[in-house]
Amino acid sequence: MKLLKYTLLPALFFIGIASSVLYTSCEKDYCTLLKCKNGGSCAEGFCRCKSGYEGTECEHPVYLRFIGMYYGTSKNGTFPELPDTMTVYVSNPPQEVSYFFARKPGKVFVGKANDTYITVDDLLVGSKKTVTHADLDGSKMNAIIEEIADINNPLGTSTFRFTGVK
Repeated sequence: MKLLKYTLLPALFFIGIASSVLYTSCEKDYCTLLKCKNGGSCAEGFCRCKSGYEGTECEHPVYLRFIGMYYGTSKNGTFPELPDTMTVYVSNPPQEVSYFFARKPGKVFVGKANDTYITVDDLLVGSKKTVTHADLDGSKMNAIIEEIADINNPLGTSTFRFTGVK
């Protein structure tokens, strides 16, 4: 009985302590808890989203924050500011959006929604170049359109600026 008391009890005590140390020293894989969607991948417990998606599990398309109508003012060159609207809609998910302005009828701009801005490729027709950029700051949309009548003579540039909110 003394042998059992002096060997079995310390052995069980040692096994208990060793098991608890081993269990608590294991690193947990937090990626097993995450289900990254839309082609996202997990690294260090966070989803790394593919371009065009955001959210803790890449569940939200980026373009959703841009979609809607913005009410504000626009200024074309030296003309005074006038009331205007900018309408943004999805044209090819997950990133492509299109937008137009009430004061620029017939002109639709197509670009890619990224983070807080919409990137539009420069348009070159003959010697006329159009450069467009739009960015979102909270609920405030800013857009600039520069039309260069002749790329060889940048003095013929007109600038259209829009600022508005949803």
